[in-house]
Amino acid sequence: MTQLMRILIVALLIQVSCHEKKIESDPDLNKANSLLSKYLITGDREYLVRSYDVIKSRKNSDRQVMAKSQFVLVSSILMYLRKYPDLKVLVNQNGAFVRDKQLTLNLIEALQVWPQDSGKALRYIDSNIAQIDKQINDKPTDSLLYVDYFIMRLYRFGRPEVLAELDSFKTKDTIFSFVFHDQVLRDVIEEYPDDFLFPAK
Repeated sequence: MTQLMRILIVALLIQVSCHEKKIESDPDLNKANSLLSKYLITGDREYLVRSYDVIKSRKNSDRQVMAKSQFVLVSSILMYLRKYPDLKVLVNQNGAFVRDKQLTLNLIEALQVWPQDSGKALRYIDSNIAQIDKQINDKPTDSLLYVDYFIMRLYRFGRPEVLAELDSFKTKDTIFSFVFHDQVLRDVIEEYPDDFLFPAK
């Protein structure tokens, strides 16, 4: 999986309204971004921890509102480290960057209570699936809703079943191109990081 795909998946997962690739001109943020990039390339968790340490140590790290580029960076780091309480605070404080705040918070809650209360976690996911399904009925040509929908089903049913669902959806769909099906939907589900899914019980 490419570094860009990993970051884009975080942006989709956290429901970022408009992803920015540029990190604001700040030496600490640039360093944190570089360390995160090294983690994504090498898989060495030490880079990820160091990236988090840089974010935590920088001046005004506790400020409530941040630039969108910083939000994407910090949310990525928190997702990979599974620091869900911190991520929930971040989303609540920067809701303007989030397409659907409640969907995002439901997912964070689900990840936070798994596996101690797997039933509750799955209820959060089921709630998201039902909500996205309703949104699709209202806006059937909104492609991002379908990405959200199948990501949530990935949490609920696992990768093999969802990939089979995508094959079925592709044969019946009359709205989207094969490019969207094969290079967007399928790529996201195939390359979705195991780090973001429910940990094994």
